[in-house]
Amino acid sequence: MSLELSVNFKEKDEPIVTSQPGATTELPEEGFVVSIPSFQEQIDETGTYITYNITSKFGPNNILGVDSGDFAVFRRYKEFTHLVGYLHAAVPHVIVPPLPEKKTNFKWRQLAVDISDEIFITKRKVVLSDFLRRCLDHPVICKEPGFLSFLKDDQWKENLVVRGFDGKDYTYTGPEFFASVRAMATSRGNEPPPTEIKHLKALSTILEEHCGTVLNSHARLAYKVQNQLPLYKALSDEFGSVANQLIKLIAPLRSVSKDLNSMVQITIRRLQHEERAFADALFTFVGYSESISSFAHNEELVHANKNRAVNAYEGKLRTITSLEKPEEDKSFSGFFTRLATSEANKSTKLETLKMEADELKTVVDSANETYKNFSRQALKEIQRFSVTKKHEFLSILKDFAHLQKEHARIMCKLWSRVQQAVASPVCES
Repeated sequence: MSLELSVNFKEKDEPIVTSQPGATTELPEEGFVVSIPSFQEQIDETGTYITYNITSKFGPNNILGVDSGDFAVFRRYKEFTHLVGYLHAAVPHVIVPPLPEKKTNFKWRQLAVDISDEIFITKRKVVLSDFLRRCLDHPVICKEPGFLSFLKDDQWKENLVVRGFDGKDYTYTGPEFFASVRAMATSRGNEPPPTEIKHLKALSTILEEHCGTVLNSHARLAYKVQNQLPLYKALSDEFGSVANQLIKLIAPLRSVSKDLNSMVQITIRRLQHEERAFADALFTFVGYSESISSFAHNEELVHANKNRAVNAYEGKLRTITSLEKPEEDKSFSGFFTRLATSEANKSTKLETLKMEADELKTVVDSANETYKNFSRQALKEIQRFSVTKKHEFLSILKDFAHLQKEHARIMCKLWSRVQQAVASPVCES
């Protein structure tokens, strides 16, 4: 009599990202389907690399506003990272879903002969599909032009344009774009960031610290369980050998050998499932730390843009005051301004300064409005993130606890059968 797990440890089917989770094979007019059904190895002058095939199908009236039709593109992992960087710049008020790490986070040590590069790549394909699902679930990212181009256009990186905090359009070129933007940052002075932004940055630090601790504990536990496998295998071999020598104990000892071998297979499947269903999901949350930091840094850049505009406008007003009301201005800059201005051209210079001040006032108003809009959108994003990710994080921990409980129950039952077979063997007639 065989013993089977009630928890399914088999590899699940490829996840599909769709606007109609319960839809049939016939796509509704307002629907869309995005998936990564396969991957392939490519070779160029730099060596070999893996590309992932993204297929998309959009209905004629799909909710994303994309032209209807079927699309298929191949993307390298580094193109996914380029997309994440672009989204940080294009929608700065959004917490962008993180990518899985490029290297596996749990190293199997002589676990099984079928742990190969192909299995790791298949696992990578699944988590990249999950990344696309998170982007398509986001109300802002799912309609972002650069993201939609990533899903269907071969030359998607050529026309990536982002709107800067100064209202100008810039071509997104990669990490160097952020280096040029950070160079424009200035001190925010005595004005503190919004309370929600401070709390979110603190959450980022806590999330990274505690998720890292849990992952380390998980790895140590998994290694300890894994180290039991040679013992199970040795016991299985020994009892199998004894069963062949002792005629009267063939049936019970073969049963023991079979049960011990089942322990090996169940433990292997449990560790594989735990790595896929728990560690990878938790590692994704660690990735949110970088996204949150980028989100908070964008608020500092918007605020710095506002400060620069205000400082320029106030400096212009001080210059005008030094000429119109010299008795009220005792600064060195005012003294040198008056020294360099003759009475003959004073009126002309004042007129020019006032026109420049009016233009700077317009820039200040625009910068203030940009900061207000960013703050409003950012607070809305924080509220959405808090609600959805709290539920998802608790669900991951509950699934992990259920997995441990179910595995312990099955192992106890197997050990009871082993104990019964060894203590009171039923001999064959």
